[in-house]
Amino acid sequence: MRVDYFCLKTKEMKRQSNIRFLNESAEEATIDIYGEIGYEGWDRSEDENTARQLSEELDRIKAIKAKRITVRINSLGGDVNHALAIHDLLAEHPASITTQINGLCASAATIVAMAGSERKMSKNALFLIHQCSAWIGRANQETLSQELETQKTVNQRLLSIYNEKCPDREREIEELLKANNGRGKWLTAAEAQELGFVTDVYNETRKTACVSANAISENGLPELP
Repeated sequence: MRVDYFCLKTKEMKRQSNIRFLNESAEEATIDIYGEIGYEGWDRSEDENTARQLSEELDRIKAIKAKRITVRINSLGGDVNHALAIHDLLAEHPASITTQINGLCASAATIVAMAGSERKMSKNALFLIHQCSAWIGRANQETLSQELETQKTVNQRLLSIYNEKCPDREREIEELLKANNGRGKWLTAAEAQELGFVTDVYNETRKTACVSANAISENGLPELP
């Protein structure tokens, strides 16, 4: 049985882009994370936004001793294992981390967004957290029971990350995770800031990547408001 949490693998998301290290400055570096989190292809050349790729980019940034890193995010999510690893790699980095959301930030992508001490979000963007999920093929009572316990553990890990950035909002965050039968609820930038998910809302004037309605429904996410 293979389990892929937040498995959002659609044609709209694949191969859009990759983790990209942009500005080779001693002061500041920029990393783009657009598209699916943690897509692993047949070989490394096909990988998308994996923890290994981010680790390699952070090594390059360490080499130039950048003091600040901005991580720009536009993603419906992906694999939670990669997202957790990316979150920890960023959080442990000696540089000051700012995450910047433009477009949509959902599922596993929200975990990455929480890595920033400063978390910015375009006023035109949307944000969504939900309970973890898994694609399960043929399974018996024992494997289903084990999977349930695993999901509970993962959900508690996610809740801990969100609560760290949103103190005194635990009940509201739990309700968001359970909303729409665990599929979550889209938040505006103002709502995300009110809860503490983001620290600043800015005016994004550039066009951002569009995601079709099919990509939303196929991934089991609530309809966009």
